[in-house]
Amino acid sequence: GDLETVKWLREQGCPWDNQTLPRACKSGNLEVVKYLHKEGAPLDQQAFNRACFSGNLEIAQWLYSVECPVDLKACDFAASGGHIHVIKWLRTNGFEIGKSTCSSAAARGQIKVLEYLLSEGCGIDSRSLALAADGGHFHVLFWLQKQECGSDNSAYSPLHEGSGGLYQPNPDPVRWAHYSLF
Repeated sequence: GDLETVKWLREQGCPWDNQTLPRACKSGNLEVVKYLHKEGAPLDQQAFNRACFSGNLEIAQWLYSVECPVDLKACDFAASGGHIHVIKWLRTNGFEIGKSTCSSAAARGQIKVLEYLLSEGCGIDSRSLALAADGGHFHVLFWLQKQECGSDNSAYSPLHEGSGGLYQPNPDPVRWAHYSLF
């Protein structure tokens, strides 16, 4: 958002809600985020997560410096958004990567993030495969297969998810799962 517009809205008596600061963090304007904080908009984990998901490292760093509540899964949000630079910064500040970080990247088709996570020793399991199928990310399915990330026939099988396990059926991952895994 634009700082002058936000100031004008505040002068007109426009109230904050629990989405005001998180939306500002997503938009990427640090001056607006600082102004909202100064004016009493509440800091919460959602604001930090939105900054991480959106790749707004400068905002995430500022929120962290003013002791904004943080979520231990912040790396998952950065992975979902495809922001390796944010993951690297989070890790230098004690945040951990794990299988859920890989799953978050796979679900959104973030193959570059998966490559980075694997290079850092992060484990990739069948849930990543299933979530990539659910999202219709054929390129991720193929890459995961090359990494020998197979299905364990759990509730998170790529065939189940690709055929509409959570959302809409997607025939490409179903065909891939059929020919690659069986």
